Amino acid sequence: MSRAVIIYYNDVDVFDNVPCPTPFVTRSNAVINFGKKFGQTSSITLDGVITGHNFTGVDGLYQKSSNVLSGFSQNFKNLKIVDTSSGTQTIFDNLVKVNSIDFQENTFARLVEFSINLEAYESGLFPANFGVLDPADNIDVSKTEDGQISINRTVSARGYNTSSGSSNALQNAINFVNSRTGVGYLNQYSLPHFIQKTGQKNLVLSSQSESINRFEATYSVEESYKYQELSGTDSDLYGSSLTYPIYKTCTFNFSPETSDSPREEASFNIEFSTNKGATEFYYLRETVTKYVNKLRENGVSSIQDSMVQEAVNNFNLSNGALFYQLSEDQEASKINLELNITNDSTFNVDYGVYFTENYSFNNDPIRDFTDINYDFTISPFGLVSTGTITYDNVPQAQRPLKRSYKYYYDNILGGSYGSSNLENYVSGRAYSGFTGLFTDGYLADKIKVIELSKQDNPSNGVISVSSTSTNSEVFKSGDIKNGSYSISVNAPIKIIKAARSSLNDSDYVITEYDTTYTRQDCDVSFDASYNSNKQLSTSNLKNEINTNAKSFINKIKTKVTGENFLLVSENYDVNQFNGNASSSHSFSSKHTEDLYKVKVNPYLGSVN
Repeated sequence: MSRAVIIYYNDVDVFDNVPCPTPFVTRSNAVINFGKKFGQTSSITLDGVITGHNFTGVDGLYQKSSNVLSGFSQNFKNLKIVDTSSGTQTIFDNLVKVNSIDFQENTFARLVEFSINLEAYESGLFPANFGVLDPADNIDVSKTEDGQISINRTVSARGYNTSSGSSNALQNAINFVNSRTGVGYLNQYSLPHFIQKTGQKNLVLSSQSESINRFEATYSVEESYKYQELSGTDSDLYGSSLTYPIYKTCTFNFSPETSDSPREEASFNIEFSTNKGATEFYYLRETVTKYVNKLRENGVSSIQDSMVQEAVNNFNLSNGALFYQLSEDQEASKINLELNITNDSTFNVDYGVYFTENYSFNNDPIRDFTDINYDFTISPFGLVSTGTITYDNVPQAQRPLKRSYKYYYDNILGGSYGSSNLENYVSGRAYSGFTGLFTDGYLADKIKVIELSKQDNPSNGVISVSSTSTNSEVFKSGDIKNGSYSISVNAPIKIIKAARSSLNDSDYVITEYDTTYTRQDCDVSFDASYNSNKQLSTSNLKNEINTNAKSFINKIKTKVTGENFLLVSENYDVNQFNGNASSSHSFSSKHTEDLYKVKVNPYLGSVN
């Protein structure tokens, strides 16, 4: 059967396998409105008749009807209608969706009528945004009393398939939404009339979230923007114009001087943020660098920043040590500046660290031996206003431990590393504290460090050192390297005599006439070790111990009340092989209290 008009579906002449006249084609359009004409849908109907003789068989009407069903069994394939009556002219060529195939109810004898309903979204009928339906683009703007402006925006769409190979409905929705989101697109909009423009857009994207429904091919994005009105008082940050937007927030805290806390402190926490992107962040860093360097060179009162100046003027913060620390988060496109002002005397402006130290003493008042506990802490607090460190090198600014070590190296170690440098410093501070508290400190020249620990905290840059020193280890001279001792004193005992009474032979008078005292005993023992690298003879070692022991005994005697000291015993035990030695000394003294002959009223009583 010769046909002038040929209908192809999925590149197949469907009706060539179904001998029948070319179906009657009708086409109608429906407008899609979303505020304005968004697009049109095309509805195409193929009405035809299948001819034949019998119900069954190869040429039967049932089989021919099945061929029609098979030809349009797949959705979203290309429909092409070609007129060949005078050359070749394409009447219709587009992807379509098969909505329905209907056969007229009959006996399938001689002829069967059918109707095929197709739907198409033709690209030519969409002025823009081909591939999506139900588009939405909503903006909500709010402004606070301090001039901070927030913009919330939602963009969404439902996609439809425009591909014969595979479904791309969701991707069409995603492409539509992404083409209308982000700072670049929103800057094309005219902001509300109440926003005071400064000749430039200053929108910063603060958050963005998406929602996907794969079954319905819908996609939406919610965005939050922040906007800041600029003024001349903020020129130190913004200058005359901004290449990229910068948004600034400031939090201020003030702690006044009180009787309980003499430290007056103020702090600013300033956050600078911009849109994500390496170029935008590098511009932010460059701008903040200029801001911080002026702060470092001229002080807080010179900064043209409306937020900072309001606090400076209200709280008179022009004086005091100024210091700050910087931290940055490139992934979030933020730089945080913590600015502090303090009158704390423990803060060292040249290094930007607090240096605090503490003493505690444990003194034995009888023997006058003292343990001195001394500790110090170096705590960095960012860069300093009068120092040489700038924000030009951000990684340098993020190493607080390095600043602490600079102070530690210069002021604790004296500018050179050495195994004994720290011990010598701590020992010197212990000696200074000891002699300052105990003006006539006993054995001050014998103070030495017996415990020492140092701890570094890389997370906050704090260096802590604690130590214990003592003057109770007396053997520190010559080849004697260590020693310990014990002292015991037996106090004198009063002796009271009883005499017969001259009044009554059976009575005695208990009196203190001719009262005497026992001698006071003192025992001193020593245990010591000497430097085994030097092979001293037993006699030499004995002499060393004897010299130190006698010197120590003489100092002990000045602390013991008495006179007429007598050496009772003296012993030595020396082991040359392991370097240990010990000695013991005992001496006694006569009581010196001026109460030997004190006359008191006698007590009369019977002694059985």
